[in-house]
Amino acid sequence: MDEKMINVKPSLFLVYAVGSSLLGSISLGLTVGFSSSAIPSMESNLTSPRIIEHDHNETKSWIKSIISIGAMIGALIAGPVANLIGRKLSLIVANVPFFFGWLAIGFAPGITSILIGRLTTGLCSGFVCTVIPLYLVEISPCHLRGLIGSTFQAATIGGILLSSILGVFLEWRQLALISSLPCLIMPLLMFFTTESPAFIINQQSTNFNNNNNNNNDYQSTSTKETYKVLQRLRSHSSDIEGELKEMGSSGSTGDESKVFVPWSVIRKPEVYKPFLITLGIMFFQQFSGISPVTFSMVEIFKLSQIQLNGFVASVIVNSVSFISTIIASLLSDRCGRKPLLIISGVLHVISLSVLGLTFYIVHSNPELGPKYGFIALISLMVFVAGFALGYGCLPFTMISEYTIYEARGLISSAGVCFCWTFAFLLVKSFEDLQHYLKPYGTYWLLAFISIFSVPFVTFFVPETKGKSAEKIAHQFNCKLFQDVPCTFRNN
Repeated sequence: MDEKMINVKPSLFLVYAVGSSLLGSISLGLTVGFSSSAIPSMESNLTSPRIIEHDHNETKSWIKSIISIGAMIGALIAGPVANLIGRKLSLIVANVPFFFGWLAIGFAPGITSILIGRLTTGLCSGFVCTVIPLYLVEISPCHLRGLIGSTFQAATIGGILLSSILGVFLEWRQLALISSLPCLIMPLLMFFTTESPAFIINQQSTNFNNNNNNNNDYQSTSTKETYKVLQRLRSHSSDIEGELKEMGSSGSTGDESKVFVPWSVIRKPEVYKPFLITLGIMFFQQFSGISPVTFSMVEIFKLSQIQLNGFVASVIVNSVSFISTIIASLLSDRCGRKPLLIISGVLHVISLSVLGLTFYIVHSNPELGPKYGFIALISLMVFVAGFALGYGCLPFTMISEYTIYEARGLISSAGVCFCWTFAFLLVKSFEDLQHYLKPYGTYWLLAFISIFSVPFVTFFVPETKGKSAEKIAHQFNCKLFQDVPCTFRNN
């Protein structure tokens, strides 16, 4: 790592900017955790609309999975919109439909309104899931990217935990209305934050090139604007000039802020290689089974016959997930990204295998459920801890780290879109998988898939800890992902 970059320290204003943007992550967590907390309430005879018994599984699967369809759309439009109007304004605007989506659920007269609200909040979830990691990485000092970037997942898990706690005391309408509150607070706080330095310097570059201005004028104005922003985000003792030089060496050609990325850029190895890696990471993230587990946690505990209230067990597991995410945030800049992803994959295999074994025992002899049901709780605690350690907190940060600026919006959007696509496919088919393969067979299948995540990360995913965008782009132009000296080739 460049020694000068180590001397760049965050200011209190950076903490404020990070905290303001993370309200969007909490909204995302509330959206993801809503179905697990709300569906048991929706099934009650005391609430209306009530899920009709003969349409039980189909309606539940749509309430759980439809947010993924919205998130796919939100992810696809997030990159171009963030490149066009900036990260800050994008996050402010996203809260408007987010708020009305929650209202549609809270005041729903029927199932259709609930699904519309879930689709809308899902769209906004996919949008913020793309833009917030971009914003966090671009305002962070190089040596703190892992820590600050990981707060996105920590806040998301915090939202899920909050939803599970509120679900113990509130019925689904009240839960939806309370979940809308972060959408009202976040725009007010974000209004006083700043745009990311990377967006400003590249936006200025585009404006000057489009107006055919003198390059020296661009350098002067662009540097001054970015310098002012960095002064607010960094402490007084920080080497801001050194950081500016690092940003400049990463490249600002005037084409980076285009809304759509041309084929000439996509075909570069420093673009298509990160794209392929992103698809692989998102595949193994979702096919660990995290989405169906999160969306159906209360039901899983009921199925395991554990002698503990399903809502309480859900709170315990989500608390473990939250604490593990905090620990992972502290470790990511110490241990590196790859080791944590590998450990995460190994823990997925072990915990899912044991969970499958628990359900096999319960299926073979239901009388043993109360005796062995606690193993399901322990297995899920290990599972969410393992997920939080690697695949939960790192992928969204790494996408912004190993992608050059001009393709960052595209690859972030594509990665999040594929993430939610995989989530939809798995959540929507999860009830059918459990019907045909039985619960134990379903979890064993997920464990088998997770085995292949270990060699994938080992041989194909680059380490990004402490590396600048320039160094990582340099690495993609070398022999596949080896950390060896080489020279840039002409593209």
